[in-house]
Amino acid sequence: MSLLAYWSANLVFDILKVYMPCILTVAVIFIFDMGYESSWATILVYPIGVVPFAYAFSFIFKEESLAQTVMLFSNVVAGSIGGMAVFIIRFVPTTMKEGDFLGKILKIFPNYTISNSIIYDSSKDIFNSTRTFAQIADPTINDATLEPWEANNVGGDLIALGIHFAFGLLVIFIVEMGPWNNMRSGGSVKSKNVDEDVDDDVKAEEERVNKLKPADALIRINNLRKVYRTGFRKATVAIENTSLAVDKGECFALLGVNGAGKTTTFKSLTKDVIPTSGEVSVMGQSVIDNFNKARQYIGYCPQFDTIFDALTVKEHLEFQAIVKGIPVNMREEMCKRSIESLNLGEYTDKLA
Repeated sequence: MSLLAYWSANLVFDILKVYMPCILTVAVIFIFDMGYESSWATILVYPIGVVPFAYAFSFIFKEESLAQTVMLFSNVVAGSIGGMAVFIIRFVPTTMKEGDFLGKILKIFPNYTISNSIIYDSSKDIFNSTRTFAQIADPTINDATLEPWEANNVGGDLIALGIHFAFGLLVIFIVEMGPWNNMRSGGSVKSKNVDEDVDDDVKAEEERVNKLKPADALIRINNLRKVYRTGFRKATVAIENTSLAVDKGECFALLGVNGAGKTTTFKSLTKDVIPTSGEVSVMGQSVIDNFNKARQYIGYCPQFDTIFDALTVKEHLEFQAIVKGIPVNMREEMCKRSIESLNLGEYTDKLA
């Protein structure tokens, strides 16, 4: 699956999923004639802005649970508490300008645009008269208007959601494509001279791999090095000049103590991380420079979350066949053959 197909599918699915409660909310507004003349537009545009924003926001975190918690908390604070706080501040003549400024800042959170537009629809008349009165004492206060599509009203919320959409897509592009790869690689940290500590068989393997061309081995890793950087902390060298080659017919196991770099090595093979230096190839294709071709030869079983609880054994195989692009007319036979070869016949239709 290409990156374009992966992100497009996720984007469309998540936006449609968010649209379900949004459409129901708009339907309730019109069915019960609640008088929200313009905020319905913000609710309908909201999914397009919030989904890419959530994607971009998630890249800050390493753990999914932490990302969800912070995202939920920030949405509650900005959307509910922030919306009410701005509403109150903007009603007091002496703090109206500060409220206007705070409202612009909070638009960096998509949830605030919804609360702000709903508050505007429900209180625009009294808000307009209050601001007009306040301008008598302080002419520098921005003019109020009853036109909902003005930039200071719901129109500004719609513009903010459009910016969220464009910004989220831009972040995804930067993270997944070349501009971010140099930063993901960890940069350069001076290599240690480890020749004195290397066993003879390891040296022999390094020399053998160095003489091989990428196409000479099914898997070839040459002088692989990975440095992790986290903020301003001291860089951590996870892999130091590792070389190995796996030939046809071999069953290769990578052993080592915790922290030896096993996981990072496999993540480098699947481009989950970008090596700081070195060469990584699968079936002669560079994982770093030509991953779209290299990935076609990779079958990978992660350490966690390897199966879906709601799918049966057969459904798992069918799902993987679809992901790998196996033609429809071949899937049934391949799934059947895999089940028989693994002696899973009695579990074919059981949930994982």
